[in-house]
Formats: sequence, structure tokens, C-alpha cells
Amino acid sequence: MIALNKDKRENRKRFLYKTDLVLIVVILAAAMLIFMLLILFQQKGARVIVTVDGRQIAAYSLDETISTDIKTTWGENHLHIQGGTASVTGADCKDKLCVYQKAISRKGETIVCLPHKLVISIEGAREGELDGVTGFFEFRNYLIQYCWKGETFHVHTQ
Repeated sequence: MIALNKDKRENRKRFLYKTDLVLIVVILAAAMLIFMLLILFQQKGARVIVTVDGRQIAAYSLDETISTDIKTTWGENHLHIQGGTASVTGADCKDKLCVYQKAISRKGETIVCLPHKLVISIEGAREGELDGVTGFFEFRNYLIQYCWKGETFHVHTQ
């Protein structure tokens, strides 16, 4: 009886069991798979949007080769677009974090210069592009607007 209790105590002292390790490996593999899929299916951007203090001041195509200065009340940044990527190559702010950020090319990526209140972001190919959730609500609104007649719901097929 004493030996049996000693074995139970030793088993409780173990930090990880085999099943714990298997669970950790499965969770890490699933996380890596999701991360890889997100990167793989992320959309290529089409337009560079330049915003200063919440107001859009310029929009450029990623297909162009442009090198321009963005002058704000708080300072100046140099935007360079080439080969489908956009980057800030110069700034007169103290920390220059915007210059050290990597070049952006995919939809949703941004470069931010806080001292100059500057945001450079990438948009997709079409303005008004719908994602799954927005697309559902647009379809629902279409059905309500064009197919709802009185108390009955009619679906028109063509």
C-alpha cells in the first residue's frame, strides 16, 4: 500500500505526459497551418493610399514607379513605389521608425509615421471589394429591397 501511494506521487510530479506533448504538437501544427494559409491566400494590393491626420491626400497605383515627397504640417517623408512595393525611404522625424519598416505590397499592410500623423496603406484591386461577411449582408439587402412584397417573401428566378 505504501509503495502504491509513492508511485502515484511520482507520477503527479512529472511535468508533461506523452498525451500533453502530443496535444502541444497538434496545436502548434494547426497554428502553423493556419498562419501559412493566411500568408498564402493574402491578396496582392493594387493601390497605395496616403493619409495625413485622418484625411486621404493621395492615391497611387502599385504598378507605377513613383518617388515623391509627402509634406505635412509636422514634417516631411519620402515615399518610393517601385516593383509593386511601397516604402518610406526618408523622413525628418527623430525616430525614423517609418523608414525602418519593411516595404509593403499586400492588401491591408501599412506604414505609419506617428510624429507626422502619416499612414500609408495598401488597398485591393477594386474599390468596394466585398469580403464574405459584407457580401452576405449586401445580398440580404438586395433580397429585401427587390424581392420583398408585402407580407410574403418572393424570390425571383431568371
